[in-house]
Amino acid sequence: MREEPKSLTQADNIDFEQTPTQVKDSNYQDDEDVRFLDSSRNKRSLYSIKKILFAVLALTMIILIFYLILLASSPPPLRSDKSYVLPTSFYTTYPDLTHIKGKYKEAYAFLLCSSRVDNAGSIHFYFEALLAFILRLKKAKADETRDIIVLACDFTYDFQFDIIRKTGVILIPVEVVITERVPVISWWTYNFTKFYLWKLIFWDRILFLDIDLFCDDRLFNIWDDPATRLQTKPPEGVDLDSVWYGQTVRSLYPYIEAYTYDTWSPSSKGAESFNNGIFIFKPSLEHYNVLMNITYNYSIPLEVMEQTALNVAYSKKGPVPWTTFNETYNMATLVYKKADWIVCYHGKLWYGGLDDELHVMWQKSYNELTTNFYNISIVSERSECLFANTSLTISKLRLTNSFGILYYLITRDFTYYPTYEEIKDAYMKSASDYIPISEGNMMSSITIDNITANVNYRVFYYAETLSRFNPVTDIYYRNCSPS
Repeated sequence: MREEPKSLTQADNIDFEQTPTQVKDSNYQDDEDVRFLDSSRNKRSLYSIKKILFAVLALTMIILIFYLILLASSPPPLRSDKSYVLPTSFYTTYPDLTHIKGKYKEAYAFLLCSSRVDNAGSIHFYFEALLAFILRLKKAKADETRDIIVLACDFTYDFQFDIIRKTGVILIPVEVVITERVPVISWWTYNFTKFYLWKLIFWDRILFLDIDLFCDDRLFNIWDDPATRLQTKPPEGVDLDSVWYGQTVRSLYPYIEAYTYDTWSPSSKGAESFNNGIFIFKPSLEHYNVLMNITYNYSIPLEVMEQTALNVAYSKKGPVPWTTFNETYNMATLVYKKADWIVCYHGKLWYGGLDDELHVMWQKSYNELTTNFYNISIVSERSECLFANTSLTISKLRLTNSFGILYYLITRDFTYYPTYEEIKDAYMKSASDYIPISEGNMMSSITIDNITANVNYRVFYYAETLSRFNPVTDIYYRNCSPS
């Protein structure tokens, strides 16, 4: 007789999550056993989750600690050339030159490192000449695809740093290099600071220019001179593994060191020596080390300071000889006078008189600087405001130089000080036409209608000019009270 299947009662609690085999082999544990198993399973799951969370937290902490260590050991990133700001502690903090980058892979470079001032004790001869040089470069080739770099020694005046930044160049403050060497000429004292340029390894080629050079537009042709190309093959018989002032010759290749003969000295060609007033080179830390090793090797006499050091490092008889470009790029003004075939005159042309053609040429360039650079402000012949019924007029405004457009904002709130953008925006929303403003006798005025009688007003105004590097004047204001 076939046995009837056993019926299930409510007391027979089956775990329906078990496999058929588990059901077959089990004796249908009672409720307490099932609860115990469920509780154990939940505890194991919770324990696994805690292990995973702890591992994730530990890994996160390790990554965070490593990032903080890396951040502390890395120099802060520099801003782009157009927004570079001097470090807060300028005289004790200097940027890492090897981390500085520009927009292009080639550049012009200057060194501003002279403490000489004029009789008034305020205007820096080299500073003024530097600004004029920058202006000529930018004006001569507006579509130039090369950066302009200015290394400035730490004793440069603060106001000069502010003005240099307005030109849009890459301004790099540096600590002066001081040695025990006594220069023949006092202002050569800090010339070894020039060697910092070799640390600017972002650039493939840099054209260094002395500030007392005066060049015409043919200067740009120097980049195409064969002497300024990469040198890859050492002279015959040179052992690449030999050491040259602390560096293996192999580590100094490839390189670029292109100079011209010293036209200050007629014997320079026979002596195979060059002048470093203008040269093109490829930055390299290995070459920087060579130059500094020579600088601090006091057994080597360096009569012309850094120029002699460069002639030692790149001697025609050495393993990394200098290459020669045309000397018309560097003609000494004490030896050569004005001539059409000369590209660059080397001399302090700011000295001289009306009978000196070179000085007159330089003065014309300088006058263009003062007209189109930073010497722009608004002047007025009287300070009072004129009220007429419901109109207010500020009259006889003019610029000291150039031409521009006036913008203004009127307010009753004497605690409010708007920005350039707020003034211009307010004017553009309320006015239907531009107000031109010029230099000299071309006077302009601001007339504001629909004002309330017997109310005090303040009028803010500024001019947006055609100045190449300083397109806006300072913000001025007038307190206007009805008389």
